Amino acid sequence: INTKNDLNQCWVCGWSARNLSPLIKKHGTPEDLREYVQNFIGKERFDPGEETIARPKLPDDFKLLAIESTSPMQRRVLQYVFSRGLTREDLWRYRFGTSEEQSYYNRVIFPSFDAGGYLNYFVARSVEPGGLRYKNPPVDRREVIFNEMYIDWSKELVLCEGAFDAVKCGENVVPILGNRLSPRSRLFCRIVENGTPVVIALDNDMEERAAS
Repeated sequence: INTKNDLNQCWVCGWSARNLSPLIKKHGTPEDLREYVQNFIGKERFDPGEETIARPKLPDDFKLLAIESTSPMQRRVLQYVFSRGLTREDLWRYRFGTSEEQSYYNRVIFPSFDAGGYLNYFVARSVEPGGLRYKNPPVDRREVIFNEMYIDWSKELVLCEGAFDAVKCGENVVPILGNRLSPRSRLFCRIVENGTPVVIALDNDMEERAAS
């Protein structure tokens, strides 16, 4: 437990939270929780009954791309991901998928899961030229650690730009979903908290920024 800001994590089971209210709710009394909220968090900016992180939702008809399908659209998407160098093993591990919904048609959907295994983001990339390349959920990306469930903070961590780049980088890698890591982001804070060694692997045109 960080005594300055109440960030906490269990190194055995992987439990983590941004304050102590979930632990108090589980192991304490309602009076304990009320006192904590009043004295350390403040009613005006925290409601213990609400989620502190917005949760995105995959399309209702989301289908795993690794499962055989007769859909022409799914075959086009499959051809695209193979052309990007992905393997069928990658499809299973990272749970790539598709949707027949109009707004996600002809897109490969790459979901992300937090440390607890809950969906926290996804990238929907068009496989056709032109138009809007990416369609992503309305979630603050500073709050997202892409596929945190796969990260070992005690080992060297690779930071790359995009989600698809992360698959090619191998193990213990996080895409920053852009070309800049904000000091206010959850990822930056977690790296600092754990003293995690970092390797920067941005695109060639970002060499100067990577060095800084």
